[in-house]
Amino acid sequence: MTHLTSHLDIAPDYHRECAFVGNWNENAIICEDETFVISDLLSKAFNNEIRNTKSYEKIRLKEKKRMNEVLIRSFEENRQFSR
Repeated sequence: MTHLTSHLDIAPDYHRECAFVGNWNENAIICEDETFVISDLLSKAFNNEIRNTKSYEKIRLKEKKRMNEVLIRSFEENRQFSR
C-alpha cells in the first residue's frame, strides 16, 4: 500500500484504464493522469471535480469529452455487478 485510507481497500488486478471507487459521500474514477470526483448528493450532482491523480490539485481537461468517455466506460464496466 502506498496511500493511507480510512478503510481497507482490496482491488483485484484488472487491466483497466481507470478504477471506480467510492465512499458514503463521493465516488471517484481514478485514472493514471486524472481523477474524476463525483458526488452522491443530489444537490452537488453537477459540481464534479477533476483532479491531477498524483498531486490531487484541481485541473481542467484539455479535451472536454474526456470526462464523458471515462464516465460511460466506467458505468458500462460496473454494470456487470448489478444484474
